[in-house]
Amino acid sequence: MNEKTKSLLGNIFPALGGLFVTYLYNVVDGIFVGRGVGSAALGAVNIAVPFITFVVALAAMFPMGGATVVAIRMGRGDKEGANNAFMTAFSVTLLVSVVLMTVGMVFSRQIVDLSGAKKLSAQMREMSVQYLFFCSAFSIPMLMGTCLSVFV
Repeated sequence: MNEKTKSLLGNIFPALGGLFVTYLYNVVDGIFVGRGVGSAALGAVNIAVPFITFVVALAAMFPMGGATVVAIRMGRGDKEGANNAFMTAFSVTLLVSVVLMTVGMVFSRQIVDLSGAKKLSAQMREMSVQYLFFCSAFSIPMLMGTCLSVFV
């Protein structure tokens, strides 16, 4: 195996491993919620998932683009430029995380209703609102973890 292939595989497998763990978390979360709280709660979680996925996708744009710029600048030997690109991506991700956290917490009921919860029972709708509220409350560490994992 040549050096480029080793390098490529050395970068691909950790990235795949990280995605595997992320989605494994989603599956295990579904198992615990479904068995621990009930099927209505699992349905409530699924109502909130589109917004959470949107938040993660929106916040992931900046570190992914920043990591590309960092890699290019590191390849050129420009460590100061790479550091500036990292700090910019980190700062913008933090700012977006704060905004998305605020939106998710303040407008959790409206977001859940947009996801189709108006047609559900009041109990399921309320569980969806609570789940989205608390997921949004912890979105800063979640999104910053995503940001930092891209750079690692």
